[in-house]
Amino acid sequence: MPRKTPVPKLDREIAARIKEFRVRWKCTRPHLAAQIGVDPETLTRIEDGRVPLKYGIAGKIFSYLPINPHWAATGRGLPKGYIILPTIEELKINANAVFSEVYLGSLLPSFKNEDEEFQLAMILRYHRGLQNADLVKKAFRDVPEDQIGDLAQSLENFIFRFLAKHPDSDSKQELQRQIWYANAKQFFHSPNAERPNAEDSEFTHLTDAETIESLPEVKAQLPNLLVRLNQATRESGRMSALAELLGVPLASVSRWLSGKREPGGEITLKLLQWVEQQERKTKKP
Repeated sequence: MPRKTPVPKLDREIAARIKEFRVRWKCTRPHLAAQIGVDPETLTRIEDGRVPLKYGIAGKIFSYLPINPHWAATGRGLPKGYIILPTIEELKINANAVFSEVYLGSLLPSFKNEDEEFQLAMILRYHRGLQNADLVKKAFRDVPEDQIGDLAQSLENFIFRFLAKHPDSDSKQELQRQIWYANAKQFFHSPNAERPNAEDSEFTHLTDAETIESLPEVKAQLPNLLVRLNQATRESGRMSALAELLGVPLASVSRWLSGKREPGGEITLKLLQWVEQQERKTKKP
């Protein structure tokens, strides 16, 4: 029986872009469905444009595949972008909300921020990050081998104390920083650096750019991170909540925390962000 209410054109276009990205990223549909905890048939119906993409599922897809949500929703900008969308709880929306409607109604203004002062601040922030990264690399290069662990712990302790002094940002502020920090990264590394906001729907950046899983700086924090994660998930239900947040099976989280399996770089980064949030909450009076 044909669908009485056809899926809107915009939702079909979003589905087609996600499918195009998945195929070019060489990720099979069954593999993606397994990673985000969705039935393969559900993913097939979404990609074929038979049902609209729900916001919750979109968040899981964008967390696993580095798809730029703005490109997925509009076809504009670079296809690739590591941007974590606010959760359903943060946006206070219905679990069955459609991604296209939420994007156009709540998220688009963040992606279209035209405040030049804010954009410049993000570019300068990224530039300062590059400079400080060079300092850290020099420190790890020059410090004696038997003191590397102490250096890493000292840096981590300092960062934790610094972050604990400042209140958490709301989801909108965090999203805007993520978006424009990604733009700043594009400004420094894109061949079109003189036009950081230039529209580019080609996939040339997908094949030659390394994935976040190759970032040694992130993976180097894993041993200490596992200790902190096990501490933060001692309370009943916390591990399940973490699995739901990441959009992965509970068994995967259990294997990561036990050390039986190593998470990818992107997941490691998200685990680090999560445990830091939990630690800040416990430190608050």
